[in-house]
Amino acid sequence: MTDLKLDSKVTAGVGEALGPYINEMWRKQDGRWVGLVEFKHVRREEPGAGEDAPPAVKVRLTHCEIADDDTEPKIRELMQAMYKLRTAQGTLDDEAILEHQVIPERLKWAVDTMLWPPRPGDVWTVGDDGDEPYFAIVGEDGDVKLIDSTGDVHSYDVVFAQHERMDLKARKRVKRGDDSA
Repeated sequence: MTDLKLDSKVTAGVGEALGPYINEMWRKQDGRWVGLVEFKHVRREEPGAGEDAPPAVKVRLTHCEIADDDTEPKIRELMQAMYKLRTAQGTLDDEAILEHQVIPERLKWAVDTMLWPPRPGDVWTVGDDGDEPYFAIVGEDGDVKLIDSTGDVHSYDVVFAQHERMDLKARKRVKRGDDSA
């Protein structure tokens, strides 16, 4: 079995994402924070001939986003669904989960609902190349609307229906809790 080692170096992006939570993490000794992470392969270690040591891989946390109060339950649900997918093979749930794709549908729902509906401050783009940007604002009626680069205001459901693909490019980060020391 290959050993896993975590590199302790914190990248600038990870430091920036965790920055608003550092004081809260210091205060809450039993605290937990949910988020999405990306790891990068840093180094592999192979034991020399005749050594009785397992091979090892070292990974570094390269991207991290901490969930706000609204998305935390959705990410926890997504984690549970992913856990069921990973551990289902050979169990009573095996056929229902793996063969009939019950969990993948729930995974897609969880991911979609984390992004949907558009929130004020979002930047959405059309297509794979990110051609036309749309900015989410609060309209005169108090509902979220999308404004294009020409200044025309549209209902977001109409814009999404007109285009085959829309991607969320930026979301305004909401500060959670009191970060004062």
